[in-house]
Amino acid sequence: MTESGLNDRQQALLDRLVSEANGPLSTSSYYGIKVDPSKWEAPDSLLDILGLSAESVGEETSEVIELHEALGKREEDDGDWDDFKWKLTAFHELQDVFDTPILLSQDSSLNLFHLWYFYFESWHLLKESILCGFKGLYAASNSVLRLFLEFSVLQLYYYNVSHETSSYERLERYFRDRIHPSWHTALQKAVPKDSFCKPIKVRLDFHFKALSDSAAHSYHPTFSPRRYSSEPGHTSIEGIFFWQLTRMVLQAVLWAYYVTFPMLFFPCDALRKFGFNGPVGLFVDEKCTTVVKRSLADDHRAFLDYAGLSENAEGLKSWLNSHPDLTDSEIAATWNTDEDGELKRIFPEGYAKQMAKLRALRNTLALSSPEWETKHDDKADVPDVFSYERWKKVYSYTTKK
Repeated sequence: MTESGLNDRQQALLDRLVSEANGPLSTSSYYGIKVDPSKWEAPDSLLDILGLSAESVGEETSEVIELHEALGKREEDDGDWDDFKWKLTAFHELQDVFDTPILLSQDSSLNLFHLWYFYFESWHLLKESILCGFKGLYAASNSVLRLFLEFSVLQLYYYNVSHETSSYERLERYFRDRIHPSWHTALQKAVPKDSFCKPIKVRLDFHFKALSDSAAHSYHPTFSPRRYSSEPGHTSIEGIFFWQLTRMVLQAVLWAYYVTFPMLFFPCDALRKFGFNGPVGLFVDEKCTTVVKRSLADDHRAFLDYAGLSENAEGLKSWLNSHPDLTDSEIAATWNTDEDGELKRIFPEGYAKQMAKLRALRNTLALSSPEWETKHDDKADVPDVFSYERWKKVYSYTTKK
């Protein structure tokens, strides 16, 4: 036992948590290279897609995931598990298309990065929802899935209205006042207003209502996880297939992203045109487009045809093609040795490192804003929120008003 009354293992855990709380937050990012995406026949393992390890999720969760991986490899499997993983991979990969538009801003020049806060928060929530499901926390999984849907719709809403108004005014208003538009309003701007996108909008609205019935509010016994799980944290044969709902909601979200970013369907070799100093976002590589196609399966042709009608996509492709190809030596000359070390090879090492770096920077900057923090005086008295007398005074004050 230590002087604090804790055993060595407990003290070590406490020391680690205190050390992490006092230290800087860290962000990790990864980019997996596929040398020949055309030969990418099967998705990676679920944990690899989520960027997690078996140790970090726990033994029982790992076993449940391994069970699904094994079931998915059987000949009689219907392919749903692989389809789920393709969709997760596509959601993770599509971040490479995110641009940094320079628009009118009143509060912060960093809003060109803050714009993507909702996506990175939604990716975190999606992973959390999945982990809750595999840990037998089914009600929690559904509730967080609803949050994932909300953040995804808000991401598309603020991206579209910012471009439409050439201003970050509405985004800044949200960060300042913490009030977002109604879900009806957000849905109207989340996807384009044309006949192709109307079914997508209807489906998003359907999932909003369905998740409200089963997760966002008090729900009917039909939706109770106690119908197939005896207690929180207990996995069951019915419950472990929770991811089918996740797969359906994720598909609707992907559709909305695909109609908003048509360049996802037109892979480009921006490295050959700009070296390692190319534009942030706008273009994606063959790997990203391949997984987008995989995630759509039979619907790929319809979305590709829709993307082909985009004047913005045509303009971007023409602008890219107007730049001459660089030689390997010219590309290598754009490498920043001081920041990134020696360049071993342009591809795959250099390219993978550059892409992972851009993802990490965008992720970090999306949440870095001191003006969001609530200012407070450390010496000020903290009201006793647990005191009945305190709430009695609050009641008296509110009724007098």
